[in-house]
Amino acid sequence: MKPPLVPRPRRTAVALAAQAAQAALWLLCGSAIAQTAEAPPGAPAASATPTLRQVDVVDSTAGAAATPARRAQSSSRLGLPVLETPRAVSVIDSALLEQQLATTERDVLRNAAGVSSRSEYAGSYSQFAIRGLWANNTYNYLRDGAKFVHLLDPPLFNIERVEVIKGPAALEFGQVAPGGLVNYVSKRPQADPLRSVKIGAGSHGWRNAEFDLTGPLNADGTLRYRLDGGASRGGSFVDGNTPRKQGLAGSLEWQLTPDTRWRAQAEYQSLEGVSTVGLAVPDPQ
Repeated sequence: MKPPLVPRPRRTAVALAAQAAQAALWLLCGSAIAQTAEAPPGAPAASATPTLRQVDVVDSTAGAAATPARRAQSSSRLGLPVLETPRAVSVIDSALLEQQLATTERDVLRNAAGVSSRSEYAGSYSQFAIRGLWANNTYNYLRDGAKFVHLLDPPLFNIERVEVIKGPAALEFGQVAPGGLVNYVSKRPQADPLRSVKIGAGSHGWRNAEFDLTGPLNADGTLRYRLDGGASRGGSFVDGNTPRKQGLAGSLEWQLTPDTRWRAQAEYQSLEGVSTVGLAVPDPQ
């Protein structure tokens, strides 16, 4: 036997009332928003395209400290920016060296964090430690990306910048001490003419003179040269020891194509002096 059917209550009237209330609420909200969006009477009309006054930014680097170099030749062998190189690299450029009046290799490398001077032998050459590890004079020094025996301080009159790679990344260049390596980048010929002469004097009878010449050799500037040199005397605190240093460097560059350059360079350097008494170091001569 089927159960009796129970009639359900009709909700049509309730649903219609709810829909009417919702429509009235939307109508009230819409009118309120329209009233707030309307401008008050007498107010100026808003411009469709807002305008901003001109702002001029002027900057000058005159008298400012030298900014860090942006690229390092030896950091990746590709000339990548320092910020894009996942290595610890310090670059000391010529602008900073001129501001500091650096005259020795120790003056240069004191700008690199993690590099400390261990000893100096009568001004002929210095020994350094990178991150606490001794930098071998045979393996841990580069000149334009190639290894050289570090038994004489490179002449600063022919140095454009100094790059220091720290940590095990230096192993990319072969057999080196894991603390890091130092790369000295030589000056290159420039298309803009330059004539420079420097004369200096200091304590312990130190005297120094340098010159720098560069510029184009032809009308279109594809053939360029550079000639620089320097000489110094004195500077030792030991009586009877008067070191003499002199050197000359020259380079020739030919711009074959926009992407191809041929460059030849040569450098001569000599040192006259004796080792400091008390150190078992032979005379560099």
